[in-house]
Amino acid sequence: MVTRSSCALFRKKAGLDNAEVIGAALALLVDHGYLTELEPPTTGRPRTDYYWHPDYLPD
Repeated sequence: MVTRSSCALFRKKAGLDNAEVIGAALALLVDHGYLTELEPPTTGRPRTDYYWHPDYLPD
């Protein structure tokens, strides 16, 4: 699963309503191995894609 917008991961979730809080939550998930972050080359604005670790995907 890829999410091209970090805000899309946590949209409408309690307590995750600004970029700083969302960034901290994503960093924690990356640090603990739940997500992998990649910065693909783009022709426009830079972006970060997040991929769930396969062990944490629903069956």
